[in-house]
Amino acid sequence: SVLKNPKISLQLPDGAVSLDNNNDMQVIEQNLDDMAPGVLVKKTFKIAFIRDDQTSEKINVNFSYLPETLNTRFEKDQSIEVFVDQPSIDMSLVTPQRVFNRENFQINVNYKNISDFNFDSARLQLVYPDNFTFKSASLNPDSGNAVWNLGELAPGASSTIAINGSLQGADQSFSEIKSQLFVTLDGKEYLINEKNASLGIASSPLSLSVSVNNNPSYVADINDFLTYQIKYRNNTDVGLSDVILKVNLTGEMFDFSSLQSTGFFDSVNNAITWNAGNNPQFKVLAPGTEGTLSFQIRTKAAYPIKRMFDKNYSLKLQAEINSPTVPYNVSSDKTVGLANLETKVMGRSEITASLVYVSGAFPVKANQPTVYEVHWQIKNYSTDITNVKVSSFLQSGVKWLNVTKSDIDAAPVYDDRTGQVSWAIDKILATKGVISNPLEAVFQVEMTPNITQAGQQAPVLNETSLTATDDFTGASLSAKTDVLKTVEIVAQ
Repeated sequence: SVLKNPKISLQLPDGAVSLDNNNDMQVIEQNLDDMAPGVLVKKTFKIAFIRDDQTSEKINVNFSYLPETLNTRFEKDQSIEVFVDQPSIDMSLVTPQRVFNRENFQINVNYKNISDFNFDSARLQLVYPDNFTFKSASLNPDSGNAVWNLGELAPGASSTIAINGSLQGADQSFSEIKSQLFVTLDGKEYLINEKNASLGIASSPLSLSVSVNNNPSYVADINDFLTYQIKYRNNTDVGLSDVILKVNLTGEMFDFSSLQSTGFFDSVNNAITWNAGNNPQFKVLAPGTEGTLSFQIRTKAAYPIKRMFDKNYSLKLQAEINSPTVPYNVSSDKTVGLANLETKVMGRSEITASLVYVSGAFPVKANQPTVYEVHWQIKNYSTDITNVKVSSFLQSGVKWLNVTKSDIDAAPVYDDRTGQVSWAIDKILATKGVISNPLEAVFQVEMTPNITQAGQQAPVLNETSLTATDDFTGASLSAKTDVLKTVEIVAQ
């Protein structure tokens, strides 16, 4: 009988694409013409596997139709196992395992078309780490310094591209470089091969390390006294002559007028330099010799806040030590050691508390009530703060009146069992109260002093404390006010 409305569909595994319909759908369907008895239909589908090499993949095929005399659709399924070998274009990325800081080294990218397919257009792209400096290549890149259009790659075609460059970073740090090979199939580009290589920066022949106040994770404060220590060592088996150590300081919170150092200070560029003139050891730094140099500097006594976004201050130090002497196993024009250090400056918050007369006895008299407003104001400086908690306790003779207001949704609340007044704030942005109005909360209390307080200033509210977390540094911040007192009590 005639087969009505026949349809054939292919279910592709992940990593396979159809080259017929130029889309990324995993199911390919085709409707066929009605098939008379004895008719043979052959359909060809072009498929490419673009990832997951060295795996076995399954392609499922489904054929369905309506018999001429029935309304029930019949189906027939079949599958085929396909072994996916290595990528059609073989590629290798060859790099040294370890390099010295700023030392020139070579990266080789080898590629070869090992298939019997002719690729019309191929493209090689390298992804360099941020601390890589490109210097040259055996074949000039077609875009920037990392893209080569390889053009047509016939079966068996192969070549090598050599890239020269250098890495700059801390000793014992690692960076990753990546090579990617793309081909265009039926107008669409696919990544078909990718290689990664890890590059390690070996301990420099001339090593350098920096610390501040003997704490690797030190957080500075305003008006803070900082002692920087710079340690150096000749790790080679030759004497390094005419050594120069230079330190550059960057940061608005440095008080450069307070700097104390045995090095030469350039206040135009904020740089300190040591050489054989002020450190005789640098004339020839013998093999294995190490030493320490230091300098002292203060942070400013106030934050230089002028705009809303003046926040998150940090102190940066970049140090470089170098010598024109080059050990035999280093391919460079000089021996160099580098070290960087960034120290964050914590923020600061202030809280004030004040009393405002509202009604009742004035002057304040013993055994007579007086109503006050308590005003809490918060000023926050250079960092955003979170989990802000303000609290205090009402004193003897003081009653909560449950009248509150605040600049934000959260207002002070009172615990009548403990006498504590508290104000919880999720977050306060930097510079709030510095270049804008302070954050404020107000609540009313009634004070009735007793006769024993006559002639004295009676306490209304105990010390108010503020605690918070500095979002920038992670440090805990705190502030306090004095006890709030009335004017002198007069006898009734």
